[in-house]
Amino acid sequence: MRITKVKEYENDWASKVDESRIHISKADSGKKGYFCLGCGEEMQAVKPKKDIQPYFRHDATNINRDKAKCVLASRIYREKIAKDYFFRTKEIKTPKIYKYPPNGESGQAYILNASSTFKANSLKSELTFYETEDGVIRWGSNPDIENRYNLLRPDLNLL
Repeated sequence: MRITKVKEYENDWASKVDESRIHISKADSGKKGYFCLGCGEEMQAVKPKKDIQPYFRHDATNINRDKAKCVLASRIYREKIAKDYFFRTKEIKTPKIYKYPPNGESGQAYILNASSTFKANSLKSELTFYETEDGVIRWGSNPDIENRYNLLRPDLNLL
């Protein structure tokens, strides 16, 4: 069975009447009291019988699919779940890293690095890494972000 990718505007998380969250895998098909995490409008669970991934869709008419809060609601909620998990466990597991032969060449892939689990003493959320005008790389809370050369700002940092 081949499952097609869910379109970006199709959500896999919704809110119930009691404001708890529900994943599409636990939902009953149809209008059963599900609401958008972004706009709060009513949604319905769609569970096709064909090779299509189930999803929640807005039930109301004239929904603007360009509204970022609706389009990104499930992704933002998944990120929140991941952040909560990392703050609780303070660890992350990385997969094995393989080296494959160049395109057009035969050969076997081999492991460059085994799977590892990194444990942190603490985590910081949205710590900014930036370069000063003198070329020095710094990190921390950066209230004057427009006057810095921002290198990256990950969601979480293991310390």
